[in-house]
Amino acid sequence: MGARRDGDHHVRIEVWDTGPGIPEDQQAKLFEEFERLTEQDNMGIRGAGLGLAVARRMAALMETKIEVRSWVGRGSVFAVRVPRMASRVSVATRPARPQTPRADQSLLGLNVLCIDDESIILDGMRALLENWGCRVHTAQTVADAEAIFDAEPIQVVLADYQLKQDKTGLELANEMIAQKPSLRVSLLTAEASTELSHRAL
Repeated sequence: MGARRDGDHHVRIEVWDTGPGIPEDQQAKLFEEFERLTEQDNMGIRGAGLGLAVARRMAALMETKIEVRSWVGRGSVFAVRVPRMASRVSVATRPARPQTPRADQSLLGLNVLCIDDESIILDGMRALLENWGCRVHTAQTVADAEAIFDAEPIQVVLADYQLKQDKTGLELANEMIAQKPSLRVSLLTAEASTELSHRAL
C-alpha cells in the first residue's frame, strides 16, 4: 500500500497485490454486490462478495472513484485519487451531518435466528444484531436451526436461501412459519429471479 503525488493538488492512494490477476472482461463485476470471481482467496477464505461494493460507495461519498488495473498471472492495483488538503472554506461551511439514530428500542431482547452455512457471515450478523440489542442464535446446518427453533422463543429468522443442504432456506422458513404463524422471516439471497421472488411472497 502506498501514496504518491498526482499533480499539485491530489494524491493517489494505491493498494497492490501479487494475486492471480483479473481478466479485463471481468473487472466490472468486482464492484457488484455478492459477486465473487473465485470461491476462495489465496488463504482459502471465502468472502461474502461485499467488500468492493462497499468500497465503491465509500469512494463515491468522497467524490472520487476506485480505479483498477490488473495483469493476469501477476497481480492487480486498486487506487483512489483524493485532494492533498481539504479546503478550509469547505470544511467550515459543510453542514453538520445528522446524528445516526439509535436502534429502535423495540429491537431490545428480540430473539433472532440467523441461518447460513458460512461462519464468517454468521459472525457478522451476530455482531450487528447484538449491537442493536437482539438476542442472537446462529446455525450453520438445517438440523441445528431446527433444534434452536424448537428450544428457543424465536421471533425473527434471517435465512440464507442457498444452504447447500437437503433444504433451501425458503423451505426451512416455510416449515417454521407453519409451526409459528407469527414468525417474521427475511430470506437472504443474491438470486434475483422473478420465480424466487414469487415463491418467497
